[in-house]
Amino acid sequence: MSWSEIIGHEAVVERFKRAAHKGRLVSTYLFVGPDGIGKRKFALKLAQSVLCEVNPEEQLEPCGSCPGCQQVAASTHPDLIQISKPEDKANIPVETFIGDRDHRMQVGLCHDISLKPFSGTRKVAIIDDSDALNQESANALLKTLVAQRTLGICATAHQYPEGFRIGARCGVEPRSGYEAFLWTVNPACAA
Repeated sequence: MSWSEIIGHEAVVERFKRAAHKGRLVSTYLFVGPDGIGKRKFALKLAQSVLCEVNPEEQLEPCGSCPGCQQVAASTHPDLIQISKPEDKANIPVETFIGDRDHRMQVGLCHDISLKPFSGTRKVAIIDDSDALNQESANALLKTLVAQRTLGICATAHQYPEGFRIGARCGVEPRSGYEAFLWTVNPACAA
């Protein structure tokens, strides 16, 4: 259950390991690349590495056998939040992030990641189909992720997802690799 099962992305894995070793994992990553390239699998392995209860985050190597690693693999870890676009919707509804009008910031991803981690030092939020965010959802997500001790991972098949204006609002560092880009969001630039 190591990074060896992430095939074809060895250079990207090494870049993440170096960043973790130096204590330089940032709050938000945007994984951009064609469907089927392994963005979600990479995001889950990164989550498993961060939430591993045996190996320290600086090592960025999941043991694969501790309760944290097994819960991530089963998608049952209490500090792992996964969101994707509902099949019957064109966008990820803003209510997914901030709750409906009667429950604003009492439910939803922004509320959940504002809570203290259940185990470990941080929460991990994986937003699949992030190109399906509307402007309101994107703004709520970005403001929440940079304000919390959360690792946010957004995956999209498009370089510049409509409505998700990280590139226009923040310091973005494109990093080439496996026909995709890994963008890191500079928290100091978030509005």
